[in-house]
Amino acid sequence: IEQLMSKKKLVWYPSRGGLPLRKGWFYNPNDDHTTKSIKYLINSYFSTVGQNSNLLPNLSPDKSGRFPAKDAKRLVQLIPETERK
Repeated sequence: IEQLMSKKKLVWYPSRGGLPLRKGWFYNPNDDHTTKSIKYLINSYFSTVGQNSNLLPNLSPDKSGRFPAKDAKRLVQLIPETERK
């Protein structure tokens, strides 16, 4: 604390946690089976948002520009789970 008290100016930067819903950040049809479990997503939520950080989930569109149904469904499943906690 003494070191902080001697500073002339303090700067705060918000932290953030990236969360890909599947292996990697970009859509690949070979990774359709790698969608993260709801348990993993909830743990990630509480270890970021629960510790005063932003959670940035990644929902990557396929080549047609649409979100894979399985990934979108998994993200929607996360919303009610986190509201109950």
